[in-house]
Amino acid sequence: MIVDIDQQQIEVALTCKKKLLFSRAFKFSGAVISDEINKTRDAYLKETGGRAPDKIIVTGISSSKDFIPVLSRDTGITAEALSYDKLGLADNLLNKALTYGSSFASVIGLGLRDLDDSLNLLPAQVKDGVKKIGRQKEALRISGFICAIILVLALAAAKNLDNKRIYLKQLKTEIAEISSEAKPLEEIENRLEFIKERSKKGVSGLDILYELQKEMPGGASLISLTYEQDKHVILHGQASELSRVFEFVARLEKSAVFKNFNVKVRYATKKRIQAGEIIDFEILCTKR
Repeated sequence: MIVDIDQQQIEVALTCKKKLLFSRAFKFSGAVISDEINKTRDAYLKETGGRAPDKIIVTGISSSKDFIPVLSRDTGITAEALSYDKLGLADNLLNKALTYGSSFASVIGLGLRDLDDSLNLLPAQVKDGVKKIGRQKEALRISGFICAIILVLALAAAKNLDNKRIYLKQLKTEIAEISSEAKPLEEIENRLEFIKERSKKGVSGLDILYELQKEMPGGASLISLTYEQDKHVILHGQASELSRVFEFVARLEKSAVFKNFNVKVRYATKKRIQAGEIIDFEILCTKR
């Protein structure tokens, strides 16, 4: 057992085979030092169940020759003072330490090698409690870090959704403006589609009338027209000469409207009227 007596406190350390087993410190408040040392020994035996110390080494300002026998008597353990002369320390260094009222053990410690990092002076129960608290703090720190990450991600997702909502609202506003401007264009497109669909079904009656009026030669006229869609067209008319009839047929064969029709004269006969003779004819246009 090493007892370091300072001006303000006393530190007691128990060692075995150069290893620190237990330590305790208490203030120097006028209490009997022997009683505190006995309490420390009892606490050590209770905590560790180890072997009782068989020697006390006293260091510090109170390690006088008169104190050592009293300490040995009250504790039942052989006590001796640490001799600084054996350490080969300079007298002036020792005198300075004692002048400032400090334990010289701290001065000696300046020359000792560093202790291992694994050295822990606390009792086993206290060490377990400290480790448990450390693990709890580490778990709380990791949990807080994870919660912070989740919060940041949630805020980013919420901001992203808000931006998309604003962008969607702007798109709807622009679409509403464009729709009002595009409505006339849609109507024109519908009409064009209607005309396109109608053109796919075949030649209309208006197209035939326009083409007949355009290709009708002089000296000929049309009396009647029979049109059955996608089947045939029958033209009944009169002409001043037979050549006008064949000229009319030739023109119809070259026209764009009748390009998919077979055009032929069904009959062409002379007919006397009050004004003279005319050619009464009938032309049949059959869909190919």
